[in-house]
Amino acid sequence: GTTLTLPPPPELQDAFPPASNQHGDTVWPVALLVVAHELQSGCALPPEIGAMYGPNNTSEARLSEALLRRLPAGSIVLADGGYGIFSVAYATVQARHHVLFRLTKSRFKPLRRQATLVEEADGAKTWRLRWTPSGKDRHRHPDLPADAAVDVWLHEVPLPNGETLYLVTTLPVDALQAGEFYRRRYDVEHD
Repeated sequence: GTTLTLPPPPELQDAFPPASNQHGDTVWPVALLVVAHELQSGCALPPEIGAMYGPNNTSEARLSEALLRRLPAGSIVLADGGYGIFSVAYATVQARHHVLFRLTKSRFKPLRRQATLVEEADGAKTWRLRWTPSGKDRHRHPDLPADAAVDVWLHEVPLPNGETLYLVTTLPVDALQAGEFYRRRYDVEHD
């Protein structure tokens, strides 16, 4: 996901309203884009585009739902912590893809408390969880079915720099393998 500042003709200002601040509206329209890349080649699908601001604004999570429908069947969706939320994981699984998302520590910890530890090896830990939407998730996404749930593994992977990688996945892999898969995301981001 990213934003683009566009030229200011009225048509673009209407479609992609400019940002506002304490001084009023800016002049530059702002578009929000979400794109998916194939990891081997870096080839990108055409992006989903929406308004960042204004009455018809959208979010990366909402745009990703449309993008998921265009991915090849059975894709593994790698995404950063901004997408590591229940609604995106649920939409990904409903589109018949696998999830491998980074979670923020603040999202990981409450999920870990609900999960069952299944493996601990080489400093990495894996838990099993039936992930269900929180009250906040249901408030933001009232369209979620009453029985919405995603069966996942949570992985805590220590990194050589002393940091920890927090992952959630539907793939039946161990924590170190999940960490190695996730590392590939940076091949596209930094290339």
